[in-house]
Amino acid sequence: MRLIWSLVLLLFSVSIICAQQARISSIVRVVEYQRAGTTQWLTSKIGTALENGDKVRTGKRSYAEVTFADKSIVKLNERSELTIASAAEGKQEMELNQGSLWARFVKGSQATIRAKTTVAAVRGTEIVVAILPDGSVLIRVLEGELLIILPTGQTITLVAGQEVITPPDPTATPPIPSPAPSPQYGSDPTISDATFVEMTVPEGVIYVTPGAQDFNELIRTDPAQYATNPTVSPEVLGGIVQPIEQPTTGGLEVIVRSRQFMMEATGLALRNDRRPRTFYGLRLRPTGTVGPLFFAAAWQPVNIAGTTRSRWTETYIAYKAPRIGTFRLGRQWITQSPITATLVGKLLISDIVDGISWRNTFGKTQVTAAYLYDGQPDLNKFFGRPPGGRRQGFYLRLAQPIFGGVVGVSTMKVRGGTTGYALDFSQPVIPNQLDFYGEIGRNSLQRSNFYTFGLYFPGLYQRFGTDLFIEYTKAPRNLPDFFSLRLFQTIFPNMKLAIVGTHRGDEAVGGSGIDWTIGLIYSTLFTIR
Repeated sequence: MRLIWSLVLLLFSVSIICAQQARISSIVRVVEYQRAGTTQWLTSKIGTALENGDKVRTGKRSYAEVTFADKSIVKLNERSELTIASAAEGKQEMELNQGSLWARFVKGSQATIRAKTTVAAVRGTEIVVAILPDGSVLIRVLEGELLIILPTGQTITLVAGQEVITPPDPTATPPIPSPAPSPQYGSDPTISDATFVEMTVPEGVIYVTPGAQDFNELIRTDPAQYATNPTVSPEVLGGIVQPIEQPTTGGLEVIVRSRQFMMEATGLALRNDRRPRTFYGLRLRPTGTVGPLFFAAAWQPVNIAGTTRSRWTETYIAYKAPRIGTFRLGRQWITQSPITATLVGKLLISDIVDGISWRNTFGKTQVTAAYLYDGQPDLNKFFGRPPGGRRQGFYLRLAQPIFGGVVGVSTMKVRGGTTGYALDFSQPVIPNQLDFYGEIGRNSLQRSNFYTFGLYFPGLYQRFGTDLFIEYTKAPRNLPDFFSLRLFQTIFPNMKLAIVGTHRGDEAVGGSGIDWTIGLIYSTLFTIR
């Protein structure tokens, strides 16, 4: 009998301990945890248990999801750190030490989140908490109701659609609640239509997704294309864009009703050892939300060897709803593969289309479909307009996380071309140290096969802020093959040094040879909220 009671007591104790545990349920890139009373940070895995006093943190371009026993969820943004003071079911206590988080607590929860000297008392709520660069704390309520306890002991009640920013000075005038951005785009302290909340895959480990696309985020144009194809007009080539649309720098903040607007500015100046020797340009990208809609527009004046031209690379409106997905109408960058958008390595040679697209995630599978009103709105001078004046068509892509990376299948068909298709992948060879990515397919307009393979070194970025890509492309017919090395080094918070070395094939303008390009990329963001 004593043995039976001992077993019952043991099982009861284990059940209490399990009920007071949290676990890491999703990982993107570098996610580490620290046990209470220790100083060593350990590499996290799916299922890693977090007990009272444990910490979890994320690295650069890294994200994590923590799930509690009552199914409450906390998602950490990049460069964030969270302490689990208590994982008790329904009464969680935690402290955000740096960065930002999104959390959804079950109905009836009495959780508390501390950030600096501000405390958020949860009552079954979906919220965002962020420590801003100046030390102030942003708290935003997306659903439910929240009680804010200020350093002075005063309290503020927030309801869905409201936010406050508490100043770092505890003696400052208490903040006044203000309207928050639409929840479709408001899960990040800055405005975006692709928030950090969506970067994690439940029960998944994704190493490659943010890293292999970083070249696209910094500069969509391969400078070597301008160096080796001086006779091609700028409209043929890609521009400077950031497709993930996650601004990384802060700026001016002004409260203006429930709408939110911002301006991104990117400048680029390059010098090449061949003609044309100079290339510089500017990208201005106003974005914002008005009610349930998100809008973006990008204008790019570019100067190549003294000749200036400009174009619109984005002018779209987006609508996002739970379970339905995201719709975009207008000019937009359509593809999502890890390969750079130069003249080669793409289904249609250009990523910019006029049309309507839809993107949604089913489980772990992301689906993108689009009707193309014009598949090449800015390339017609190069290829000529087809009968009817526009290249109408469709685009479809399926992407699935596999083995810590992502595999995608795409197809595109436009008037005047065959059906293009591609298989792309990005997989870790050494997790968080070396990624292998590529794309294999058939180009629609050139009616020939192509492939691209590359290596990316994410460990360099974590340690030194260095993006390094080594890539080879076997191009469609009549286009030059390329072997390239691209290095982007952060030298100031908003400035990067760009170095690109390219060995071009015989079909390049001017014949085969090696080109070197060096320059600077500067980006900033001004927010009007």
